[in-house]
Amino acid sequence: MTAPGLERQVLLDRDALTEHVGTLAGRIAADHPDGVVLVGVLKGALVFLADLARAIRTIDVQVDFLAISRYAPDSGRVRILQDLAIDVAGRDVVLVEDLIDTGLTVAYLRQHVGERGPRRLEVCALLDRVERRIVPLDVRYVGIEVPATRS
Repeated sequence: MTAPGLERQVLLDRDALTEHVGTLAGRIAADHPDGVVLVGVLKGALVFLADLARAIRTIDVQVDFLAISRYAPDSGRVRILQDLAIDVAGRDVVLVEDLIDTGLTVAYLRQHVGERGPRRLEVCALLDRVERRIVPLDVRYVGIEVPATRS
């Protein structure tokens, strides 16, 4: 149900979603021929991560998750509620998000995962709102750029 006065907009229909996931999976597989650890950010990235992991068929894929708190009011900080279970030292890691907005969360998680010594650490997002970016962020794999929501 949509609130009065608000329209729902479909950004990706089923076929477009499948196409974008397949393209991202192909790029990730090509860039990481020795295998990759996909790290999903719970709970938002769960379905996208599952689709992405299934679509990567030519390399070894391991999956792990991080769970974070919401930003504490006026602090600009999140907390790790669930940390990685897989040792990512010396491995290729792709941090998977459903939507990147300001970039604050992903920047924090890149630093957090980066402290574990991965060989490579990259970011994949199904949706990216570059217009709202507050911190500079290199997002290697983007499904679709979406405009910032206007009020």
